[in-house]
Amino acid sequence: MCKSSPKPTKKPGASVNKTGKNEGIIDDPTPVISFISPEELSHKVTSWVYNDHPSIKPTKYPIVLSHGMGGDRAFLKSFTGIKKWLSESGLEVLQPQVFRYGKIPLRSGLMKEHILEYLEKNNIEKVNIIAHSMGGLDGRYIISELGGHEFISSLTTISTPHYGSTYCDWILEQLNPNEKLELISNYLPFEIGAWDNLTTHYLKNEFNPKYKDHPDVKYYSVAGAVDFSLTNPLSFSGGIITPLEGPNDGLVSVESSKWGTFLGTGIISNSCYGRYM
Repeated sequence: MCKSSPKPTKKPGASVNKTGKNEGIIDDPTPVISFISPEELSHKVTSWVYNDHPSIKPTKYPIVLSHGMGGDRAFLKSFTGIKKWLSESGLEVLQPQVFRYGKIPLRSGLMKEHILEYLEKNNIEKVNIIAHSMGGLDGRYIISELGGHEFISSLTTISTPHYGSTYCDWILEQLNPNEKLELISNYLPFEIGAWDNLTTHYLKNEFNPKYKDHPDVKYYSVAGAVDFSLTNPLSFSGGIITPLEGPNDGLVSVESSKWGTFLGTGIISNSCYGRYM
């Protein structure tokens, strides 16, 4: 059974100032429906990931679930059960498929197409994105580079390597990207440029300085950490990351996961991985 997540470090929902006005809500409530804010939505999804099943109110805008590198709806079963739970709770949910191992611009361009097609078809103004791992970088790129601030209300990232992953650094060091990685890619039926886009050098020195957050979009983040054991499938990768970055989920450290308003860290066990993806 998954271990319970600690209480998030920031209380969900809106605060009330001295004037009596609600603060921190993107989805303004109407007299008929009280909408959940993107921040509270982030807390609810995080609670679900860690084996809780909280009740949830509708959102003003639909939810887009953005998968990470290697994820999809069939092979790794990204967001297993989360779409079903959100849909059954009355929320509109879109789960697009993008290139599993493509570079950020390639994945982001396709994600934008899916979102705009959905918005036009349903006559909807905006969406909230909940992204796992590399999907969070796609979301940031869409907002910063592809005009996504006009149709994205909020971006919540779950274990996204905003500052890169030292495990990815280690993988590429073993492959020698200038030679072996290029050789391997010639024999694979898919794009594998994602690896280059997840290194600490690329994220810290190229991506982050260039692609800035937009003031019209709210950014939230959640991290994962693992109590590693010999039976944990990510013990090896986590062991590489721990001395360099500290607590991590086996692929991404807690520190690298922090972006925008940080909502806290959840402790996950082996049986959670399918849900966490």
